[in-house]
Amino acid sequence: MSLLIYINLIARIVVSAFELVLVVYCISSWVIRDPFNKFMQVLGMIVEPVVAPVRNILHRFSFFRNIPIDFSVLVVFILCNILMGLL
Repeated sequence: MSLLIYINLIARIVVSAFELVLVVYCISSWVIRDPFNKFMQVLGMIVEPVVAPVRNILHRFSFFRNIPIDFSVLVVFILCNILMGLL
């Protein structure tokens, strides 16, 4: 097999794992409200570097500033799916 096939496989695994961590982060953020929880801190260290820039871009629009729902995680999930389609 070619080296590019292995790189593609590793990239797909990394993106799929990140999507799984993203879903776990979303669901656990509804349940675990303690900001000092070690599990949430580890998930936040993985997810927030990717979600925070998207959140900053979305907050430039008044619609996303005025609603209580954070759509940045959904946008990152959609971007991950687009990336998987390109791989």
